[in-house]
Amino acid sequence: MKQMEAKDGTGYKNVREICADVRLVFKNAMTYNEKRSEIHVMAKTLLSKFEKKWLQFLPKVVEEERKRKEEEADAHRDRQLTQEAANV
Repeated sequence: MKQMEAKDGTGYKNVREICADVRLVFKNAMTYNEKRSEIHVMAKTLLSKFEKKWLQFLPKVVEEERKRKEEEADAHRDRQLTQEAANV
């Protein structure tokens, strides 16, 4: 839980960070509960379902990340051009 507490108040930077914490919660439940316990079994089942849904969602995530990088590159280029124009 320390890893999640460190993010308290700062928020997540992207959906991959959320995904990592979801995995961490399920893996912790599996690690700290006996394999035959209901909690372990439920966590294992939910992790499996989560991973299947994540794989369906991943192409959209990749596309959004690509768009964000492109927009950041465009904004950086625009700032450089503005700065160069101001120095002329």
